[in-house]
Amino acid sequence: MKHNKKSKTGYFKLILLGIAIFSVSLSARPIHNSYLIDKVGSQTIFISNPEGAEHQGSATGFQVKAPSGRVYTLTNAHVCDLQKDGVLMIKLHSGRSIPRRVIEVYTENDLCLVEGLEGYGGLSLASSYSILDENFVLGFPLGEEMDFSRGYLKGLGTVYILTGIPFEQCKGPRLKPIVVPTLFGPFPMCVLEHQAIKTNIPIFPGNSGSAMVNSFGNVTGVIFASSNQTNWGSAVPLETIKTFLSAH
Repeated sequence: MKHNKKSKTGYFKLILLGIAIFSVSLSARPIHNSYLIDKVGSQTIFISNPEGAEHQGSATGFQVKAPSGRVYTLTNAHVCDLQKDGVLMIKLHSGRSIPRRVIEVYTENDLCLVEGLEGYGGLSLASSYSILDENFVLGFPLGEEMDFSRGYLKGLGTVYILTGIPFEQCKGPRLKPIVVPTLFGPFPMCVLEHQAIKTNIPIFPGNSGSAMVNSFGNVTGVIFASSNQTNWGSAVPLETIKTFLSAH
């Protein structure tokens, strides 16, 4: 009987331990989400076009710490098409919009460096990343309030972005003339090849320029495109970002 009592006691202890571990795991996810929203969200900003700019729209950017220690705003080159006379409008967390000067546009890799904001610490770049790691994105999809999404890194691959360059003039670094079969016959177009990190993170228009971060809130990529079929996002790879920021 004593042996049975000890066995039952040990059994109940294991059950209680399992319940405790399960409870901790349930609470860990919301705590981690709050940590990332606070750390990354506080450095994420809304970008819009100045009044009178040629292009209309909105997107996302974030404050990043360059190797020099200076803090800049980083976004996509195609987001910087929203500028007028080299100036973008950046919305502060207070709700006030201020103009920021465009410093460098790296069209081939869809990156744009903009004057940083005072009082922001800037996100750090990750040292590396691994395929199948869970990553996170905070941005302003469809120009609405900040949204938090997550997913996994699927691998490196080539992404083709349609350009406005005529098929006959499709010449230059990574520009590729292609002919796509359609119901109405072959359709010639000019696309730009991008090497990208492919993910299954849901991405929508307005997320362009969002930081993709790891579980520590360090930058692993910059979102620049998504699939029309799945809305899964593609990001400028970490190595490209490091090269781009190395001069700053």
